[in-house]
Amino acid sequence: MGTQESIFVSIACLDDPDVVLTVADIVAQARHPERVFVGVCLQIDPNDSSYQDLGNFKNARVDTIHFEKAKGPIYARYRCEQPFKDENIIVKLTATIDSSKLWMRSLSKNSRNACGLRNMSSFPTIPSIFPK
Repeated sequence: MGTQESIFVSIACLDDPDVVLTVADIVAQARHPERVFVGVCLQIDPNDSSYQDLGNFKNARVDTIHFEKAKGPIYARYRCEQPFKDENIIVKLTATIDSSKLWMRSLSKNSRNACGLRNMSSFPTIPSIFPK
């Protein structure tokens, strides 16, 4: 990503339509959304249209597998991290746990400012954060 800080947010999703709102919130809360990339592994029924709006997010990298072929959270995490490129920070989210501002507080102030992120409060998340 050159000299600018960037973040890759990884979300493993097993049939949870709220992931669309979570991605929308990540994009909406970023001062520099062009520096925030989201990798999502959707484990869903491919005929479920609840997730089609994920295609509206330019920096969302979505991998969809049928829920019947799901092999657990570790496999899903592996798949949603495959589109990771050269972002400076990796944030791993679980989109359905109630802990709204935790991941933003966990990032250093310098990282938040460099990537242009403000506090996210609309949707619950639980983070694991790894510097590159």
